[in-house]
Amino acid sequence: MPYRCDGGGGQPIWRISGAVGAVRTNLVFDGDRVRAEQLTVAATVGRFATPRLGLSLTLGGLVAGSIDDRRLGPGGSGSLGITWLARRERSHRRTPFVLVTGSFAGVVAGSTTDDGDATYVALDARVGIAVGKTFFQKLTLYGGARVFGGPVWWRRLGAGVIGSDAYHVTVGAGVTYRIPGVLDLGVEAMPLGEQSAVASVTVHL
Repeated sequence: MPYRCDGGGGQPIWRISGAVGAVRTNLVFDGDRVRAEQLTVAATVGRFATPRLGLSLTLGGLVAGSIDDRRLGPGGSGSLGITWLARRERSHRRTPFVLVTGSFAGVVAGSTTDDGDATYVALDARVGIAVGKTFFQKLTLYGGARVFGGPVWWRRLGAGVIGSDAYHVTVGAGVTYRIPGVLDLGVEAMPLGEQSAVASVTVHL
């Protein structure tokens, strides 16, 4: 998210973030649904080429998790992201901001299966939209939705399988609070579709 969502000039160019997140979803392999859960940590470096357009690189780790009631993790992850402030908010009006996001990510992790150890690999491309408003120049509230898709490679019932997420959508809301000149604190919860929760700290440079 930009430092300010009004798209004005004089904003910080760089941002560095750290986040802890949890994800729960269902994966589909050969018509069967399998529950998957992940606990992740991540660090992001982002650069806003303009006040409205930002690019980011994220590296992280899958600390722990489960798939089909079997161990998942540890593992590593990485993603490339883009953020575009499609509509600027206006502080003197009720005009909200509209933020469009896109990302491409991958995860590789170890796991156990019914016939031993296996490697879990997932690719994910997603596009999202967030609509929100900033109050008192410190508190930002937003609602958002993302659609996504990508293959998941695993091993099940003694054979290699390729699956995907059962929902391909996630919907929820988030809030950020700014400590001026110090950092931003953020919390996001997406309870519909793929379920996730993320807590983050961001420094703007």
